[in-house]
Amino acid sequence: AVQIKVGLLIVTALILLSVTIFLMGKERRFFENKVPFEIHFSRTIGLREGAPITLTGVRVGSVESLAFPQDVQENYIVVQIKVVGDVGPRIRKDTLARIRTQGVLGDKFIELSGGSPESEPLPAGSLIASVDPLDYETLLGESEDVVQNFASIASSLKAILKSAEEGKSLLGQIVAPEHEKKWIDTANNIRSASASLKNILSSVEKGEGVLGQLVQNKEAGQAVM
Repeated sequence: AVQIKVGLLIVTALILLSVTIFLMGKERRFFENKVPFEIHFSRTIGLREGAPITLTGVRVGSVESLAFPQDVQENYIVVQIKVVGDVGPRIRKDTLARIRTQGVLGDKFIELSGGSPESEPLPAGSLIASVDPLDYETLLGESEDVVQNFASIASSLKAILKSAEEGKSLLGQIVAPEHEKKWIDTANNIRSASASLKNILSSVEKGEGVLGQLVQNKEAGQAVM
């Protein structure tokens, strides 16, 4: 009786294990024919082996490996992927690969665009064009520098306005209340001069006065010259 129970337990365990492997294989498409492709990224920001590959939102494969190129002068990461065989013809020359983030934990995956029907399919093992992910740490660092610069400018502007308000600087002397009448008189004088100049030019255009006759009468002007 004990041996029968142990046997049943082992059989049950094997059945559960087989079902689990089958379901995982079905989800990851382990038992389907796969087509390899290659993608180059300058940075992978946490992408790992086994990460999903999606084509317009549908999971079609996974990341097989990440490695540096053999040439040490090259500065990129080689990502080898495999997609299911029936999806291979949908990978075209204008298909683009991007690293995306999914879930609360920020797991990374590769998203492939479908490409245009007019574009030719890529042969197996070809290089898929890619768009490098944003370097958020660098962007945040630059943003911090920009904020500091704005703070410095605001502090300097505050000091300038304070000096102007106290009349200590040239700007302060210009806007000081005791100089207001002088600036009003200056503005009136400029306005009067502008009006006089306008009248003179109008007379010249009409040929009035000596200057007007010289401008309008070419023979008289040439004689003077």
